[in-house]
Amino acid sequence: MYFVTIPVVKERFKKELTEVRTDESGWIKYYYDKATEKEWVEYYPYQEDRAPSILKRTDLPTELESLMNTCFSSDEVEDWRGLGAELSSKEYGISKIAKVLKANAQKWSGEALSEFKKSFRPIDNRNIIGMKMDEVEKSYREFVDSKKEIDNIIK
Repeated sequence: MYFVTIPVVKERFKKELTEVRTDESGWIKYYYDKATEKEWVEYYPYQEDRAPSILKRTDLPTELESLMNTCFSSDEVEDWRGLGAELSSKEYGISKIAKVLKANAQKWSGEALSEFKKSFRPIDNRNIIGMKMDEVEKSYREFVDSKKEIDNIIK
């Protein structure tokens, strides 16, 4: 398991962990699991409202395709949901997510993709400051088209 997203399960699981540090903001906490010798981080993937927090193992790949392969290859529903939340953060661009889904969705289970979609809320993380109006429009169109492509892949 790489993610814990269900609040009651997360709180129960945290009781088995040792808190090791908190980031400078006070919002992100790191924990250590003595049983598995793995580190976990409690963070807020939905940055617009800081809710809900989830737990994520810190040893997950950071490269997008590797991360998606790791989570979609898991048998844990929590990993599929957690991936959706993780990819909703500003760390990953929606057009890159659409590209990886298009290239790989056929090898991932329909159930995994469906659970992923329930937690995936893509954020328009374009930086439009200083862009010309036609560049803003093009950027917006890329975002909308990528979202439609994802919706077509995951029905």
